[in-house]
Amino acid sequence: MIPRIALCAAIALAAAVPALALADRTERVRFARGATSAELRGEVRGYDYVDYLVGARAGQRLSLSLARTSGHAFFLVRAPGSDDNLFDGSSAGDRFETVLPGTGDYRVRVLMMRAFARRNERSAYRLRVAIR
Repeated sequence: MIPRIALCAAIALAAAVPALALADRTERVRFARGATSAELRGEVRGYDYVDYLVGARAGQRLSLSLARTSGHAFFLVRAPGSDDNLFDGSSAGDRFETVLPGTGDYRVRVLMMRAFARRNERSAYRLRVAIR
């Protein structure tokens, strides 16, 4: 009886490991010395998402573009300290540019469209972030 339980637990753990690798996470965007842009690559699956924190000052211009290499990812942009979206790529597209209204960490969230998340699909992407 105990070996069967141990085997079931091992199988369950092995199945969970790939899911843990894609779980919700937050990453700070860092630009190379002297650069004003960065290209980030990632993947989201199901209802998981990746938050990219972009530190910027009021009056700077933020430009974002998303290219999917597979799947149906999109991105949202939130101002520092806000849960309201400045931009929602699910309806507005894959490019966003604006003069920033405040100083702080802007949150760029990459996630799946709900219909595809429900089916636990994956999406690989490249996110270009520029601040000028």
